[in-house]
Amino acid sequence: MVEDRIAEVLNERFEEEDLSTCFLVSVQRLPHSKLVVFIDSDERLTIDMCRKTSRFLEHHIEENGWMPEKYTIDVSSPGIDNPLKLHRQYVKNIGRKASVKLLNEETIEGKLEVVEASSITLAVKNKKSKTILFDDIKETKILVSFK
Repeated sequence: MVEDRIAEVLNERFEEEDLSTCFLVSVQRLPHSKLVVFIDSDERLTIDMCRKTSRFLEHHIEENGWMPEKYTIDVSSPGIDNPLKLHRQYVKNIGRKASVKLLNEETIEGKLEVVEASSITLAVKNKKSKTILFDDIKETKILVSFK
């Protein structure tokens, strides 16, 4: 499967010094020979990081014939609209306001304070803390504040 091959080569590439803060979030193969690759970084993800990743992938795709001759590839950050998928994304967003939708459909908003191996802790109203197990989370989105 192309997505697995791409994940494998990217994970190896992200061990190299110039992109060592980067990590793969997801790879999607869409109709009409389009690949959408979301990457993130423990620090600030730059356009240069996305460009390097895209060129690296183009080389591997063409060298190995993983896609038809005509294809498009989009390498970018998942963006603020997409929910967090990886533990590493939660860690990166400590200190930011988040909206957590639980499996029981309850939504909790608060400042992401702590990220543990199996849970997160949010500072909710009245400076109280609420610990939530990852197993109970359906979706977490970071909330943008324009203050």
